[in-house]
Amino acid sequence: TYLYVPVYLCKEGGMVTVNIAVDQGGQVASAKIDEESTTSVDECLLDAALKAARSAKFNQSNTAPALQPGSITFRFVAQR
Repeated sequence: TYLYVPVYLCKEGGMVTVNIAVDQGGQVASAKIDEESTTSVDECLLDAALKAARSAKFNQSNTAPALQPGSITFRFVAQR
């Protein structure tokens, strides 16, 4: 229901994919960088993506699995 748009001042750009697990309450229970799908190693971008992914909110469902896996991909434009 809510996806935070990252505000960042990173000089580099790239694509960062974050693997997440969402609980029945719609909260992100865990977030980890998917190193295979991510095109950047810039710590600034990785931190911005993790922060944004952790703040995402999803629909609640008592019938959903305890943890629902998924991923979010962020495309960052270089800030020069």
